Amino acid sequence: MRRDRPEITRACIHAQTVHEKTIPEVVFAAGDRFGDAEAVVDGPVRLSFAELAGRVRTAAGAFRSAGVRGGDPVAIWAPNSADWIVAAFGLLTAGGVVVPVSTRYQAAEAGEIIRRSEAKLVLVRDGFLGRTYGAPAGVTAIDLASGFLDSGSPYAARVRGADPCDISSTSGTTGRSKGVPMCHEQTVRAWVDWCSLTGLRAADRYLIVSPFSRVFGYKAGCIAATIAGAAMLPVPVFDASAVLDVVERERVTVLPGPPTVYNSLLAAAGGRDLSSLRLPVTGAADIPAELAALPVNAAGKVDKARLAITPPAPAASVPERTASS
Repeated sequence: MRRDRPEITRACIHAQTVHEKTIPEVVFAAGDRFGDAEAVVDGPVRLSFAELAGRVRTAAGAFRSAGVRGGDPVAIWAPNSADWIVAAFGLLTAGGVVVPVSTRYQAAEAGEIIRRSEAKLVLVRDGFLGRTYGAPAGVTAIDLASGFLDSGSPYAARVRGADPCDISSTSGTTGRSKGVPMCHEQTVRAWVDWCSLTGLRAADRYLIVSPFSRVFGYKAGCIAATIAGAAMLPVPVFDASAVLDVVERERVTVLPGPPTVYNSLLAAAGGRDLSSLRLPVTGAADIPAELAALPVNAAGKVDKARLAITPPAPAASVPERTASS
């Protein structure tokens, strides 16, 4: 290990203090470790880490009753919300595999991902953005507003670190979108390191603008926040004024986003109090030198601003069906 990279040393030390190898273990450890601290804030919905763990167990029971077994893929075609978080963690706790689908996809695009992943169910938020969301023929669609997640009895399957946890889709810029499987342990290890490198910590209030249907929104958002004990504030649709309202009202401390998000926020900031922001995380595009200094000037009390970089992780061991999806 290079001795001129102390931040890498800190990441490795931090990684060794987290013994959980699966995402359900992370969720339940957070429930024990952070207890009554706020875990999710979504409008009127406020869940502590203990309450989140309880709802996840109940959701796992609902998936079990719906016929989901170990390794079964289930698609989530819905916007960022508390229900999305409970659904994903509950599905993983039932032994299933999350297949995130962007709400910006049209029915044909979403249907292809759902069919190729061999999803057993599709969870939707029908009516979002004025659209109808459903499932291809032969696949059951369940609306997150139906109460399904609260319909089960508490349950937790035996999940191993080498088990697949999600199938994320590539952007498809060079051809048809491809499904990329990941396993639990590599995911936990990668985002433990990310938490250490970025400085995400307990008591942070983390506004998640990036969609959960993409790796960064889901993993640097939901999973990293749960590892660190940070409160998650999901944003279903980016609107600069609305986001600034939440930053002020909820005293948000962490707000990742590409440079375009920061440009929009800074243009709309006016005289708003953004002094709670301590950790802007940006990347995914060229960052002009003048923009790099702007979050510090706008926030007033920023510890650091970093590019968000996912550290390398070991290859997943997944069933053939999942790997070929």
